Amino acid sequence: MEGACHVFDRSLHLFNSVFPARRTILIKDVHGRIIVILAGRPNDPSWDTCIQDAVLAMKTLAEKIVEPTEFFRRGAFPSIAAGISYGGGQTEPCNLGTTELVRSLLEHPSFIRMANFANSVFARYAPKLYQYYCSTLDLLFNQMPHLRRPFPGSIFTAASFNFGPQTVTYCHVDQANVPFGLCAIAALGDFDPEKGGHVYLWELGLVIEFPSGSIIKLPSGSVHHGNTPIRPHEFRCSFTTYCAGGLFRWVAYGFRTAAAFARRDPVGKRRFNASLSTRWRECLNLFSKASELTNNVRAVFGL
Repeated sequence: MEGACHVFDRSLHLFNSVFPARRTILIKDVHGRIIVILAGRPNDPSWDTCIQDAVLAMKTLAEKIVEPTEFFRRGAFPSIAAGISYGGGQTEPCNLGTTELVRSLLEHPSFIRMANFANSVFARYAPKLYQYYCSTLDLLFNQMPHLRRPFPGSIFTAASFNFGPQTVTYCHVDQANVPFGLCAIAALGDFDPEKGGHVYLWELGLVIEFPSGSIIKLPSGSVHHGNTPIRPHEFRCSFTTYCAGGLFRWVAYGFRTAAAFARRDPVGKRRFNASLSTRWRECLNLFSKASELTNNVRAVFGL
């Protein structure tokens, strides 16, 4: 089925095995669960060129983007989203409108490459959670084959391109994202990462240097995060891939809205609501402990 993830297709993960991350730092909770992945960049000499091309594309296309007229929740900068949308009163998941500008970004080799690298990092360091994404989204795509991911080599169903000249996000939580999921953020631009552009994770009390070309994976739907300002003459933009939590609820509700679920199957809806009191434990168990990571990878991918 086109659009399906095919979790056991090892070809989706070859990039990370050929060019592993130069240095990956894992941030764990008190129980050893990996909750944030500082993937950095792949150990590939051509990565700098890849990032430079992405930055050039963002600078060029920024001239065609209307400047924001007000301060938005995440920050005062223009942004374009692509992929699958569900929320804000929509009655079912749908593809976001694809303009020529959006297509040029989705087909750009640099963004495809970044999305694929972020995907392989997800599979490598959160295999149980990755498998959950795959099994749930396969159900969605089998039911609604017209839906399209922004990047075929990535599990994520949506992407955002945050244009400069200074993409500085406020402290926020992405409430529409999967609350227990991991999104990928790539920093891009021409700025000194020692002077600014740091990513901060509020509840974890961390401020982290975030150079251009680096990728971080974090639970953006649960942890408040943002980044520090850069100097006035510098340029910064970013690229993110993620999943809307509404898609997972849509599948859990039997491919319908919560209201339709309650109306057509009131007993099932009450049973589902009752299960939410222990749901958080199941979600936490989807995060791999560092000590179990190798076994988890083998169990999920047969490697």
